[in-house]
Amino acid sequence: MVDLRWSFIGDSNLVEMLVEEEGELYPGMRVLFCDHSRNPNEPTLWVLGGLRIDEEFGDLQRTIYSARGLIVQERAD
Repeated sequence: MVDLRWSFIGDSNLVEMLVEEEGELYPGMRVLFCDHSRNPNEPTLWVLGGLRIDEEFGDLQRTIYSARGLIVQERAD
C-alpha cells in the first residue's frame, strides 16, 4: 500500500497527486485527475494525464487539463 498526498487545484475541478522521488511508483510525477460521477453513491476518479514534477504547471496547462475534465464529464453523462 502506498499513501500519496493529493490536493485540489485552486477553484478548478482538478485534483493533483504528487508522486515524489522517494515514492514506490514512478518517481517525480504529478498526476492530474477529476472527480465526476452520474451517481453520487459511486464516486469515480478520471485520470486526465500527468507531468514530471519539474515541468511547468501554469495557466496554459491548467486550462488544458480543465478542458479535458469537462470533456470527460460530458462524455460520462
